[in-house]
Amino acid sequence: MDTGLDWLMLSMDPRHTSNETHRRVDAARNELVVDLAAETDWYRFRDLLCDLLALIESHVLRVAEPIAAHPDITWNHCLEFLHQDYGQDGGTTAFEVARSGVEEGGLEAVLRNFTARVAEHYAENELRSRVHLWWYNLTTEGRLAAGKEYLTKYAHLIPREMIEGSAVRVRDKLPQVLMEHHRLLQQTRRIGRG
Repeated sequence: MDTGLDWLMLSMDPRHTSNETHRRVDAARNELVVDLAAETDWYRFRDLLCDLLALIESHVLRVAEPIAAHPDITWNHCLEFLHQDYGQDGGTTAFEVARSGVEEGGLEAVLRNFTARVAEHYAENELRSRVHLWWYNLTTEGRLAAGKEYLTKYAHLIPREMIEGSAVRVRDKLPQVLMEHHRLLQQTRRIGRG
């Protein structure tokens, strides 16, 4: 039975997912003209990040017309990304870094960190949607066959305790295992480049 697993694994390759998403995010970032001198006005800082997020979303989602940023709504989404690098008070801390000029990298560092988190988020969403679309289009028989096929081809990559017995944990959680498989590929490629 053809489960489409080979197609899915090929489509999940970082060259087709993460790298492409990062390329689109970089294109959006390069399109936005920013004076990298210290940003001392809170509202201009907030609007800059909101505009950048809207531009990134337009590029990543391949929308012809740019998505308009509504600061009150978009800012909350921006904060989710800022919290990852700057903690619970991410907006305030990021503004202080941007305002400082060169200290801690200034505005350039804030923008670099922000775009990296946004790219990771959208790359993860793309992968998750590919895996779940594939998984939910399989019949029960197809899901069982896909688990067996994955184990036949990739059991050597899975910790021994996960494949003991009939590998129920792998078969039961195959979508999550596939997401981890992708992360493993990314890490292995980074090590190879390092």
